Amino acid sequence: MKDVELRLVNELIKNSRRSDRELARKLGSSQPTVTRIRSRLEKQGKIREYTMIPDYVSLGFQIASLTLARLNEPMSHEIADDIMKHANEIEKNIPSPVILAMNGIGLNADYAVVALHKDYSAYVKFMEFM
Repeated sequence: MKDVELRLVNELIKNSRRSDRELARKLGSSQPTVTRIRSRLEKQGKIREYTMIPDYVSLGFQIASLTLARLNEPMSHEIADDIMKHANEIEKNIPSPVILAMNGIGLNADYAVVALHKDYSAYVKFMEFM
């Protein structure tokens, strides 16, 4: 990856809503050059999507939790179905958004969940369901 491409990606990570003209000024390049580079990186799959990052504190969340779990047996379809049912039950009863849930993560854990909580009591209630 060329230096200008890497710098463009870095600037997009900081704020992907800026126009190509603003990015060109920041990079010391022309707007058509930035547009070409951005388009090429998108076509190559090096930039896959643009997303927003919410300010969780201003949305009322004070705690982010990371829960790691180790399964007693390999994940079968039945276990995966049970986990999904349990996750749906948690979602219905506890308004803590889960922003990541994945398996096969390492650190001697099979599963990880990252969730947001309004306060400590909401976190405790969430953990009671886990």
